[in-house]
Amino acid sequence: PKTSALVSTGDNQFKRPLPKKIRKRVLDEDEYVGDLTHIIEREYFPELGKLREIEKELTREGIIEADPAGSPGGASTLADSDVMSRLGLDSSISAIDDSI
Repeated sequence: PKTSALVSTGDNQFKRPLPKKIRKRVLDEDEYVGDLTHIIEREYFPELGKLREIEKELTREGIIEADPAGSPGGASTLADSDVMSRLGLDSSISAIDDSI
């Protein structure tokens, strides 16, 4: 952070301290995309991590099938009313999923 505090030089003169140099680190493309993805998910889709955990749990219990392609088609199985009621989630999520 920038500071406007003055520092005494000892001879009745005051100077502003020099700003600290920020070390920059160049990221390769994979790191950059991964970090950017993490930031976007954190800022705009904070519930996404919880939904992924729910999906893993449901897949492990055999309630839904794993989607090897990772396509959005697997998401429609999460919107099934039986699954939604087991999770105690509102069925309005199903309407959102159907619109995709």
